[in-house]
Amino acid sequence: TGYITLQKNLQQGQAVAAAYRIQDGTQYGNLVLPDSGNIVLKLVRPTTLIPSYTTAWRHQLRNIYKLPGKKIKKEGFELKIFYEDGAEKKESINPFGKDEKLFTIIGLDKKNADEVFQPDGYFDYLPNVTINEARGEIIFPTLDPFGKTIFNYFYKPPHQTQVDSEKIWEYVFQSVYDSTVTFANDDAKRDDYVIRGKYTAEVTSKYPLGFNVVEGSVKVTQGGSTLVQGVDYTVDYILGEIIIRKDDALVPGADLKISYEQNDLFQLASKTLLGARAEFEPFRGTLLGSTLLNLNQETLSDKVRLGEEPTNNTMIGFDATSVISTPFVTTALNALP
Repeated sequence: TGYITLQKNLQQGQAVAAAYRIQDGTQYGNLVLPDSGNIVLKLVRPTTLIPSYTTAWRHQLRNIYKLPGKKIKKEGFELKIFYEDGAEKKESINPFGKDEKLFTIIGLDKKNADEVFQPDGYFDYLPNVTINEARGEIIFPTLDPFGKTIFNYFYKPPHQTQVDSEKIWEYVFQSVYDSTVTFANDDAKRDDYVIRGKYTAEVTSKYPLGFNVVEGSVKVTQGGSTLVQGVDYTVDYILGEIIIRKDDALVPGADLKISYEQNDLFQLASKTLLGARAEFEPFRGTLLGSTLLNLNQETLSDKVRLGEEPTNNTMIGFDATSVISTPFVTTALNALP
């Protein structure tokens, strides 16, 4: 039936509604503005989207993964999916003792290089089916590839005779599709899948800025017009990179300019050392002293690295010196044989 793709991220309080007609003639909403001026649309996404809004929640497509670039080229394209089993990364899982390739389980490997329906362990590069070259998107054939798709694969023949659902659910990360990002992140027990690859593209949306970028200093303009951060682009100051989200800024020849400030790599943090010394001689030959030191050292960033924590230490010490004449000790020592 098709799907709706938004060119910009929705802002707080915004909803999506549409009017459309399907092939059998059934119409949803007003395709033409009525005389009354009141238009009726079918709500696609409410202003607040939570799992309890089951109809809207289930209409999300969480099986499309965006690549940083656009206009992807088939030459040199590689894609791999790993399952992290402890420190080891595997391209297969085995609930019943026999390795099964993840590409085959998830449905991204149905043909071999000769276009014969025989899995060969590699990604099936099928434009507009498994990959959208123009938009730079990987398309999984099911709506929940790392969820029920894995369960259903092992629940059907030839595995059906040896089904142990508990073993299968160990590999199922269903919370990615049934809950919010916060709750899915809490399900760290099953967050074990990693997607990696390499490709070439005519346009990229991700630009590295380097380290020590001054927060809030990044400015992006297109043709002299300033783009809006959080809408047209996002900045990751930790990784030092910017991601352009506005499609108009990603076309070849777009007059895109990125400016930012960067701290010197060898710049030292602010450090202040203050000290004071006081001495007092209550009577001749006796001296009382005190020393006070304060060290205040700041950091370059609000995000403090281990071993570079800010310090503010104060130390105080006391000392005394006294000279006493003791001639009787000399006399006593001279009296010894």
